[in-house]
Amino acid sequence: PVAFLLLFLLIDHRDEYQLIHFILRFKGMQFFSHGILRTIMGFFLYFACVTLPKDPGEHGCENLGPGLAGHFETILGGWVLQVLLVVLAWSLLPCSKDKGRSQLKGRIDHAHTGTSKSGGYLRMFLLIDLCVFLILCAVRG
Repeated sequence: PVAFLLLFLLIDHRDEYQLIHFILRFKGMQFFSHGILRTIMGFFLYFACVTLPKDPGEHGCENLGPGLAGHFETILGGWVLQVLLVVLAWSLLPCSKDKGRSQLKGRIDHAHTGTSKSGGYLRMFLLIDLCVFLILCAVRG
């Protein structure tokens, strides 16, 4: 979470490319770290607590099971910080400008089929992501 906070503080918040690059890089890392990696860790922690009992009549899942490693408030705070950074970057997209594109001397005629808003279709996908996040928080809480 600290690395993404530092990256967010260093990028130009008015540059559309840098905001989109931050969001996509974060979402890719979130898929790997919170999706794949945590699934593998959870499987092995569950396997270890069920199959390696401390006592013959008891298993160690109360202390060593999945979701019990680390300080809960610190992990939750880091995760909420990450989600807030993406929501903040997403909310800055409408104010951003296309700064890095080089300007052509001539004119190229083509049919523009995409959206002309800053952030393009990514804004809609992140809105859906935010809605799902809020619904899951409401169901969980």
